[in-house]
Amino acid sequence: MNLAGLRTGAPSGYLPREDRDRIRGTEPTSRDYVEVEHAFGVAVQILDYELQIVAPAIADAVALPLLEEVAG
Repeated sequence: MNLAGLRTGAPSGYLPREDRDRIRGTEPTSRDYVEVEHAFGVAVQILDYELQIVAPAIADAVALPLLEEVAG
């Protein structure tokens, strides 16, 4: 949420609806492994997107291993 705030210039509590909706995708609807795995994958994709915009120099170092983990 803080990275999205840096990108948009808005405090994290006042993000545009589109960003809030994307972030809500990181909340699993149950404790089922598949749901948690999906939510984690969404979180990693958002992290990668935000890092590519605000900190591209570290984006690959941080997000690439996580994306590989999600791809399994």
